[in-house]
Amino acid sequence: MYIIIVDMDKYIIIGLIILMILLLIIHSSKGEELKEKFEDQQLPNIESCPAELNRYTTDRGINCCEGPIENGQCKGVPRCTLSNNVPGLIRCVEYISSENERYTKKYCPKGTRFFNRSIVKDVPVIGECTKSRLSADLTRLVAPIDPNPCIIYKDQTTNEKRINSCWVRKKMNTILKPTKDSKVHVDSVFNGALPVIFRVEYIDELQTKNCLDRENMESILDILYAPWRGNTSFRTNIYNKFQFCDTIKEKLDARARDPNYVNPVQKFAAQINMRA
Repeated sequence: MYIIIVDMDKYIIIGLIILMILLLIIHSSKGEELKEKFEDQQLPNIESCPAELNRYTTDRGINCCEGPIENGQCKGVPRCTLSNNVPGLIRCVEYISSENERYTKKYCPKGTRFFNRSIVKDVPVIGECTKSRLSADLTRLVAPIDPNPCIIYKDQTTNEKRINSCWVRKKMNTILKPTKDSKVHVDSVFNGALPVIFRVEYIDELQTKNCLDRENMESILDILYAPWRGNTSFRTNIYNKFQFCDTIKEKLDARARDPNYVNPVQKFAAQINMRA
């Protein structure tokens, strides 16, 4: 009899443990649902349509349309609603959140994780890329404020001329460098009248030197003097005058493979050894 009671106690204890685990799982799931609902309630909808959408009203709510509005009806694609519950449409705050993620991937350079459209008024810009987070309603930045955001201009020509453009900042990450520790700089030309110049600073034989990105300089020459590509003499003079980074890199790489090359530090050490 004693053995039977012990076995029964063991099964009861195991059963209680299983029951407690199940209750914890159920409670945890409900907690997550409540948390999601709470967070959703904390995310207020916006009050006006995004700049690229047009407002229209139906008997179910106030919505935003991508395309023209005729006789109060959306003749394009209904994208979102300013109301809280319209069947078939997401709230506009969710639409903006999704669009912001898309713009971040498309336009924002490394290090600027957030796209901000709140700066768009009558300025010819799409928005800005920033390190600062956005408020829950996506209408303002939250401290600490990024002191150096970049701007996405609607016109590509402007993007290429402005030092503060996101296009320029992304381009800096792709410029060919003759050495690993080279630094890319951006110089404005005639106060933004021409595309910026990408200048690369590098160290060669203990001296600071500079080279230019070939594609960048050739595009500027296309603007200044379109026939230059067909003018052999002019083209030769340009290539002889400017130090292009691809040429410098080839030169440095070839020198690094030369077993007979002696760098300045080695020369200096050799001179000291000779004097000793």
